[in-house]
Amino acid sequence: MSQGIQWFSHTHFDQLLKAYGVFGESYKYDGYKDLHNLYLINCVFSSAPWGDIVERSEKTDYPFKVHIRNKWKTPNSKLKNICLESACNSRVEEIINKFAAPYNLYWSGGIDSTLMVISFLKRVDAKNINVCLTDDSIKENTSFYENFIKNGNHCFVDVQNNFPKGTNITAECGDTIWAALDHSFFFGDTKEYVFKNWQEYFELKNKDSNFLQSAFNFMKAAERPITTLLEARWWFYFLCKHQSKATNLIIRHHHLDINWVSFYESSDIETWAWFNIENIIKGNNWLTYKFPAKEIIYNFDKNLDYCNNKTKEYSMGLHNPNNYFNLDLFYQPLFITDNLEKPMLLTEPFFSKEAYRQEFHEKYKHLFEI
Repeated sequence: MSQGIQWFSHTHFDQLLKAYGVFGESYKYDGYKDLHNLYLINCVFSSAPWGDIVERSEKTDYPFKVHIRNKWKTPNSKLKNICLESACNSRVEEIINKFAAPYNLYWSGGIDSTLMVISFLKRVDAKNINVCLTDDSIKENTSFYENFIKNGNHCFVDVQNNFPKGTNITAECGDTIWAALDHSFFFGDTKEYVFKNWQEYFELKNKDSNFLQSAFNFMKAAERPITTLLEARWWFYFLCKHQSKATNLIIRHHHLDINWVSFYESSDIETWAWFNIENIIKGNNWLTYKFPAKEIIYNFDKNLDYCNNKTKEYSMGLHNPNNYFNLDLFYQPLFITDNLEKPMLLTEPFFSKEAYRQEFHEKYKHLFEI
């Protein structure tokens, strides 16, 4: 029997909760003020927040039983000297000890997926590695393709629904390790605030004293200095949006016989990030974003141009979640449980309270008995 919900649909979830006597919308449910404050923090960072909010430290109450995939606990100070490269190596060992070869690495050519591929190439025999890519992947990092992928690994180009056998590994969750920075945040209306005290920007966006106090408490719960707006963004996305990234693929995939692994859903890599968030970018130079990862990549491929000039890009084609599967995104499950049950109404894409009561109410009511 399922024990918790790990992902829920924005489209229908408020209506579904009402079927169990929980009223409200947009995370504003009676008796769940802390959850609503997390939503308000999200609104500070984005006028149209993406993804569901799953607070991974288990300090926030929800109107249903939550399954947290990778629970967050403050790292022991003895781990402060962990380096990103060793954390990535540990993640590879963790994966190969748990999942069977071959390992299908989904490579966009970007920084996160290139670091992932390098981490495997250093520790896994090439015969056990497949690299899944697109023409866009090659364009994004042609040199790496020519020197390390083209002749040394099996390549699958433009994979859609015919996935190669084995364990499918993506660079999902990489963004939340790096504060999910993008051009709109770094160069938009937040530009002059990125490296200033986070409270200055928060007070500009929401002057309510109760909200500001809740935001202060949230930042304090990081148990490490959260001073700048950049650090505040990292802490929120890292703690509350990480699971959305981790479930990005299983939301859209309806076969349970395929293993999907998010490379950056890793306690060791998260520990590195917690101790090193101030090092993810040098000064106010966008070209240095994710520099610790680019430095590891350079030590492997010696591509100075990529190291000095590569910036974050929105991965397209194979690595755009909308193109992973030929599935209309309007037709989504209502939620995904810890054991990967994915209830979907016959009335999709429309929610019918009566249909839900007939199809799923009794089966899942234990998840809403709080």
